[in-house]
Formats: sequence, structure tokens, C-alpha cells
Amino acid sequence: MDTFDYTVPVCNDNPCYVNDLILGIWDSVVNSILPTFIICIFSLIILIRVHYQKRRVVNTRNQWRKQRKMAIQLIFNSTLYLIPNIPLNVLMLAHLCGLSEDVGIEAQLEFDFLCYFAIFLYPLVCLGFISQLQKKIQWKRLFLLLRPQRNPIVAPQ
Repeated sequence: MDTFDYTVPVCNDNPCYVNDLILGIWDSVVNSILPTFIICIFSLIILIRVHYQKRRVVNTRNQWRKQRKMAIQLIFNSTLYLIPNIPLNVLMLAHLCGLSEDVGIEAQLEFDFLCYFAIFLYPLVCLGFISQLQKKIQWKRLFLLLRPQRNPIVAPQ
């Protein structure tokens, strides 16, 4: 019969194959650390390429507006992915290199949950870049930064 510890924040966070040394290292490196590293490097390469190509060809303004929009979308999407994943992967790599499992366990749990939270933010980030939607929605009212102005009501006394 299973016994449950309700004081632990995550019930059996790691899958059972992580206890095997080779499979655990393979899973951590190939499925977490390597994709984060590849996304970070290739996002930087794309941004550098767009920057140098913009400096080389100056006369095509309309095309650069689209590429600027693409670069901004790339920055927002990759940072939304990388902010929780980079610290989580650094902790994983440190644990694989011999750091005690007790070090950084709270931070690892927090970043683990932030990775799931980022999934819910992706649709909002993507909606923010639809130009027709940007024109229709009044973003300041949506986030309650400005209240709608009310016309004063004049009533007889």
C-alpha cells in the first residue's frame, strides 16, 4: 500500500527512470538543457543576421518593418521560454556535475512551476502581435490603467 506525504510540495516530481544514471543524464541533457541552449543560440543568430542584413540593404523600408516585427516577436517568445528554463537548466546541470541535491531545491520547484505558467502566457503574447486586434482593443482599458472618461450629468435642482 502506498503512503503519501502531504507536506511535500510536489508528489514524486521526478520520473522513475531518472534514478538510472545513464537514462537520467540522457533525459536531462537531451530533453531540457540542449533545447534551451539551441533556442538561445539560434535566436541570437537570427537577430544578428537581421541586424547585419539591415545595415547592408538600406532602401527597402517596407520589408524591414516586417522583419522588425518578426524580431520583436522572436524576442518576446524566446524570453518567455528562456526566463524560467535557463535557471532550471543551470540547476540541473549543477546537480549532474556533482552539486548536492539539497542545494537549490526550492528554486528548482519554483522554476519548474514557472515553466508551466509560461505555457498559459503564450496565447496572450501571440494575440498582442495581431495588428487588427491591436487596433480594436484599447489595451489601457483592458488592463485598467485608465478609466473611461464619464460625461458629467446635468440635472435640474
